[in-house]
Amino acid sequence: MSEQTKQQSIGERMAARQTEAETKIKALLWADGDADEVAAVALAGGLPPERVDMMAVEIGAAKTKLKAATEANDRLPELTKELKTATATAATAATALKTADEADDLARVALGDAEEALRMANVARDAGARLLSAGIVPDGSAPAFLSEIVAGWKTQEEAAKCALRIKTLKRQIPWHENRVEGLKQELSKEAERDPKRENKTIGSGGFADVQTVLTGRLKAERGNLKAAQAELAKLETSAT
Repeated sequence: MSEQTKQQSIGERMAARQTEAETKIKALLWADGDADEVAAVALAGGLPPERVDMMAVEIGAAKTKLKAATEANDRLPELTKELKTATATAATAATALKTADEADDLARVALGDAEEALRMANVARDAGARLLSAGIVPDGSAPAFLSEIVAGWKTQEEAAKCALRIKTLKRQIPWHENRVEGLKQELSKEAERDPKRENKTIGSGGFADVQTVLTGRLKAERGNLKAAQAELAKLETSAT
């Protein structure tokens, strides 16, 4: 084995050990493992302290967001109830505005506070869901409600794609219809030409070959029109 090959082999082994050490350290950090054990794995894998500290900061930040998302989700029913109560209070106060200006102001303040609290709770939930969607949170470490949020996003994305495709097809179908009519007219004009030229080729001005070409194009365009209409009908049915 040459010296260069040997050096490459050593480098590959070091890189493999570092990768294995990073995987073990991430698992320990997610499981709140012992700091000494983390340090031992880092030393064995040849990882510098700066890299270990960076992983600890990244996972710590992810855990913090995950905790905030869980706390927000736990408070969601309470906050939703408070918002409904505040909304009802605001509506009642508005009815008696002339005789209860102060009560109306207080109710509107309470309504604003409830709306902001609910908004912040949803922000925290969405932040946790983005961690899950990005693959930052390991499988099994995220609460079930985050998976439901991500699934809802995917459903909305698919619905948006479907709506865009429907809009596109509704623009394309009239174009195909006009194209079919245009080809039918061209074919009709070709059929009215001098029949004495029917055996001549396109290059010499005959119409028989032109008819064949136009007939083929007309058939293809009708197929495109039919396919677009069928796709539109299917998408509109699935969207309802």
